[in-house]
Amino acid sequence: MRLAGMVSGDEPCIPRLVRIGPMACTIDGQDVTIDTLRNLVAELLREANGVKRNQLLLGLQTTRIGRVIAEGSVTDRANEHEVGYSFLSDARNEFHRHGQDLAIHLFNDRRTRGLFVKGTESDRSIVWNQNALTMWAKAADRMHALLFLLMHFTVGGLPRGEEYRSYLLRNTEHFERTFYWSAGTIMTFQRYHKGANAGRPVKLIPRFLPPELYSLFIEYMLLVRPV
Repeated sequence: MRLAGMVSGDEPCIPRLVRIGPMACTIDGQDVTIDTLRNLVAELLREANGVKRNQLLLGLQTTRIGRVIAEGSVTDRANEHEVGYSFLSDARNEFHRHGQDLAIHLFNDRRTRGLFVKGTESDRSIVWNQNALTMWAKAADRMHALLFLLMHFTVGGLPRGEEYRSYLLRNTEHFERTFYWSAGTIMTFQRYHKGANAGRPVKLIPRFLPPELYSLFIEYMLLVRPV
């Protein structure tokens, strides 16, 4: 029913919703079942992995990053308030050694440098291939959107759209980050909610990413965002 409300939110008239059981409903005659949502998530995962592999990483191997996760050696200082802190930048984790891997691969590796660099001027300044950079940036935007769609449909209690505007990858001077490492996965820790009121305590909402998703988030945050 939440999905139905989202789908029909921009319609000019009241949608025709019919509940046909605990696991299904129809929206203007089209069946929407639990399997529909499963298929949606599977398709979004396939697309996200394809964009990452074919349009963003362009041959960069991330096996070491996956091994760090599999070994269960990731730590996070949940109470750390230092500006810029994230479990990805924590020196106790091996992640911080790989933050520039993609930039080095794209712009220094002879196999990919030619895609983005046309040459150099007489003063040794780089002549960039603007079209290639624009296409890469659009692919990164698509990856960003796919990850948030996947998170929206898989974390359990669906956040409101406005909540995503306040998500932070790292601590800032005024606000703490949203993404933490907890219980063997990424936990999003949300402090904004519909019932927020200045006169009441902040309501904290934790949500946990499924195993199929947290590695994609880590590779995006660690490798793609810096570029």
